[in-house]
Parts: sequence; C-alpha cells; structure tokens
Amino acid sequence: MNELRRQLLDEAQAIVRKFPGRNIVTDSRKVKKGDIFVAVSGVNVEGKEFIPDAVANGAEVVIYSGTLPEVLPQVNCIEVSDSRQIVSYLYKAFYNSPDEKVKLYAVTGTNGKTTSAYLLNAILQNCGVKCGLFSTVEYRTGKENFSATHTSPDAGQFFRLLNEMRENGLTACAMESSSHSLAQHRLDAADIAGAIFTNLTGDHLDFHKTMENYFAAKVRLFTELSANNGVAAINIDDPYGKKLMEKVNGHAATFGVAPDAAYQISDISIGADGTAFKLSHAGKILDISSNLSGAYNIHNLAGVLTLLWASGFPPEILGKSAALPFQVPGRLEKVSTVSPAQFYIDFAHTDDALRNVLSTVKAFTSGKLWVVFGAGGDRDRTKRPRMGKAASEYADILVVTSDNPRSEVPEAIVADIVSGIPENSVYHVEVDRAKALHYAVKNAAAGDVVVVAGKGHENYQEIAGVKHPFSDREVLMGITNE
Repeated sequence: MNELRRQLLDEAQAIVRKFPGRNIVTDSRKVKKGDIFVAVSGVNVEGKEFIPDAVANGAEVVIYSGTLPEVLPQVNCIEVSDSRQIVSYLYKAFYNSPDEKVKLYAVTGTNGKTTSAYLLNAILQNCGVKCGLFSTVEYRTGKENFSATHTSPDAGQFFRLLNEMRENGLTACAMESSSHSLAQHRLDAADIAGAIFTNLTGDHLDFHKTMENYFAAKVRLFTELSANNGVAAINIDDPYGKKLMEKVNGHAATFGVAPDAAYQISDISIGADGTAFKLSHAGKILDISSNLSGAYNIHNLAGVLTLLWASGFPPEILGKSAALPFQVPGRLEKVSTVSPAQFYIDFAHTDDALRNVLSTVKAFTSGKLWVVFGAGGDRDRTKRPRMGKAASEYADILVVTSDNPRSEVPEAIVADIVSGIPENSVYHVEVDRAKALHYAVKNAAAGDVVVVAGKGHENYQEIAGVKHPFSDREVLMGITNE
C-alpha cells in the first residue's frame, strides 16, 4: 500500500475508532441521529451546502474539506484533505477491512467486463475457491443473489456486501470496475489482488469528455489501487493495452495474439458452437475449448486464464474449467420464439461491441442477418452514428428502435443513429421497441438470425425518467401466433 493510501486509511481508522458504531452517510436526506455525515461534492452539487440539513436530521459528526460555510459548535467537525477520497477508506475501516480476507479480482475496459467477471467467478469456483460477484447483471454474496443497481456499487454498499461475503465464508470476489467508479474514487480503499484490462473504445464521453480522461480512469485500477504487487493481465492486442504497459505497477502479464505477448493466443478456431485456441506461456501450452462464440470471447477467456495462471493457479485445472458450459445473461443469449428464425439478445451498446457480436453471428447465418437496436438517452451521443454505421455493415435487415431514452426524445436518438447509416442503405424505423421486436418475429424466416442489441439482461425501459417493466427476452417469448 503506497504512502497516500496508508495515510488515508490511518486517518479513516482514527475517525471510526473515535466515533465507534456510527453510520457513515453521504446523502443528507438519509442522515439519522448520531450519524457521521461526509460532505462530498458531486458533479453538479457542492456537498458542504447540505451540512445544515444533515445536522438538522441528527448528524453528530461532519467530515468536510476546505472551509465550513458556518460554525457548527453543536457537532464534531473534522476537516480532511479530500472528503471524496476518504469516503471509501471510512467504509473500509467501518467494516474492518473485509478485502484483507476476500481477494478481489477486478476487470476493467469498455467491452467484455461482464463476461470476464462471470468467467472469473465460475473458474475460481471450479478451482475450489468460494467466490462472490459484483457485475452489471447481479451481485452474489454467497447466500444471496440480487440484481445490480450499478456496474460498481458505491463505497458503502461495496464494503457492506464484501463484509457479507467474508461472513459467508467467501475468500474471493470477481468484480467489474467501471470507469465511473474509478474516476469517482468509489473503490479507492480496496486492495486489488489481480486486475484485467480488456480493451478501450469510444464510450462514456458524456462523462469523461475525452478518451484521455477515459483511459486515465481505467489506469487508476493498475497504478493506484493494486496492493501487494497485485497481478495485472493486459490485452496488448489493444493499442491502449500497450499504453497501459508503460504505467502499470506490480506484476504485469500480457496476453494476446501479438508475438511479444507473455501469454500468447494461437491456433484459433471459431464456430457456431463455440471457440478453440491455444494459450502458451513459458513453454507450457493449454488447449482451450469453450462453448462461447466469437473472437472477442477468446480474448475475454484468455484474459481470465492469464490472470489466474499468473496468480499461481495450476494451468491444467484452468484449462479444464474453461471447457465447462457457460452462459452470461443477456450476452449473445439465445431466446426461443414462435418464429422459424433464431433470436439472440445481447447487451452490445457501442459500435465496437456491435461489430464484435454481429461479425460472430454473421459467420453462422445461412439466411439473412437482422439487427434490432437503439441507443441510450442521456449518454455519450458521439457513439450513436458510429453504432448506425457498424450495424449497417453487417445487417441484411436493419431495424432502428428505442433503447432507454431516459429524458431524451426517442425520435431524436433514432435520428442520431440514422445519421451514421450510409446513403442508399435499407433500414426500417420503429421507435416502439415492443413493436420492433414484434415486427422481427413476424417477418424473419427460416435460416435468418435476429440479434436484438442494447439491453441484454435488463428488465426495464427508462422513458422520461420512469422505469417501466420491459425485458427483450420476455417480450420475444411472449409474442404468439395470432
């Protein structure tokens, strides 16, 4: 642990010891009598503005940075150098450092995080390790599985659930690490035993503004958060992976088809029923076969195997574990319908992810490839035209629809997508997503394959700020022969 992280943890532990048993709260509306309120500034608000509300609600301790807006003699006021940074350490101290008993294996990148986290969880358990999970789809604590609210939870929920994992006898946890969580210091206090970098492509620029900022957030997982020389598995077939190699701390294990990869992928075979490849390191060769389709899943699987192999797990057991049947909810998941065509749902919501999925499916499509997709509102608008272009490159029949428009007008999002579709391309617009799915089920023929992209595992559609029940899987299965 570097000097700054040690200093922050010592400071947090001192506060927790001085005020034992006090709940730590960052939302003034949730403060109760006796709580510790941390005035954290958000993207659009100044946390110190809510100190009077927190005190009125019963806060007895206020932690802040900078200058207090007013004197508060009735409460304990503690100034820290950075109130946002210390939050994660306060929760770690409050829950008595559960990450010291539960090894954290993290995955970051634009695409492949969820699949890689599920693979890590499954392979670790097959190796005899009791393993939890933090993912975009769900959280698993050893006794309870429940739907995720965020890819990476806030610091309070993270350490609370990690503590539950420890109490439930788990000794490891596979987790996705989003760029938002890294930039917002949610995971700062966590000791990371191993981390995977999958790739970096255009996304989330509504938040990060530039690719440089986006990359810098990812880099933090490897340069600031890994403790005790944690292992880093880095995809050097990705140009940002090569850049990351110049910055990484600890033991870096590179993987890819590149000739200088320490864990080298070769002899690739891709079919409708899965993939096969060799993974070689230091004269040892693993023959890997998996039911996962697509070249991109070869890199996902290779990244997981590289991390665990470099962490000391027996390669023979890893190879056998990789061959077990595997399915991630909403990731190229086959769905039964009344149509004679084949239907798949997938979470792909960037142009790069669309190309990965569609190129995979195109290879085993004997008829026409249908693509039904939209783009989320209140998110990176720059990727929408690129998504339209990517989908048009592979689709024989393209249906542009709505995703989660959130506060935006659905027709405006569709127009952004359509602006990237090349002229003279044939496409169909149906803004109502349920109607778009109905159109595909009723018109796709035998031999056709339909990919419904963008929402994957999600069971809601957010329109005008309201989440309505909606599942691509359930809608497709619910369409009948009328």
